[in-house]
Amino acid sequence: MTDPLVGRTVEVDGRRVHFHVRGDGPPVVLLHGLGSLAEEILPAFTATLPGRRLFAFDRPGYGFSDPLPEAEAGADGQADWLAGVLSALGLSRITLVAHSIGAGPALAFAARHPGRLAGVLLVAPFCRPTPHAPMPLLRAAIAPVIGPVMRTAVVPLIAPLIGPGILAAALKPNEVPDYLADFPFVHAGRDSAILAMAAELLAFNDAMAAVAPILAGGGVPMAVVAGEADEIAEPAWHLAWLSGVLPDARVETLPGVGHAPHHADPPAVAAALARIGVP
Repeated sequence: MTDPLVGRTVEVDGRRVHFHVRGDGPPVVLLHGLGSLAEEILPAFTATLPGRRLFAFDRPGYGFSDPLPEAEAGADGQADWLAGVLSALGLSRITLVAHSIGAGPALAFAARHPGRLAGVLLVAPFCRPTPHAPMPLLRAAIAPVIGPVMRTAVVPLIAPLIGPGILAAALKPNEVPDYLADFPFVHAGRDSAILAMAAELLAFNDAMAAVAPILAGGGVPMAVVAGEADEIAEPAWHLAWLSGVLPDARVETLPGVGHAPHHADPPAVAAALARIGVP
């Protein structure tokens, strides 16, 4: 029986990169957020972006993609990782769509490789340098002694129990769509994914502070869609910073929508791409 989690792989610098592909046409690359997978972001776009070839990657350390070294796990390292992946796949110019903290690598890619972009869409972007949240479970899972036990023995047991609640909280006030009813929480909480989450969070603030002055020069068409009810990437915090960095970006906030506009209102997200010239 074919495992629906298994897509395609390509090797870049000796590391496996796992991804799914749907459709035909100009390439659109989808980057998922923290603790997620290619399987989460892909179905939100398959029906709303016809005529495009969608590439949904497991970012480094997530799903079946090998992790980057800790020193390269931040947004800047992931941007160069993506450039290598695209070269390996023969993709010279793409449209990039990124959700939540996936906005970090997307913005770093725009700063470091602008000539490879037709446009960028940020969905509920978590992009501004932000004080670190307590996150006690994640901190315990990376602690020197208890961490390995947490990651290999405890998380696989509790993930199916607490995962649905975490997903529902992330999407509130909107409902979890039917196509995420069987989201593979254990797979999303693999050992390497937990370490990847911690590494990118630790590197996030410095990477975004470094990216901001480079992005100020503009040059890449950008659109932003956020939910007014988002309690994870609060628009008042992140969009204010982003508007200062990218004053020409087309920004739209959706009333009654939380942290997942791509699931709550896929047509609105597709329309945002059209407004920057991506059909």
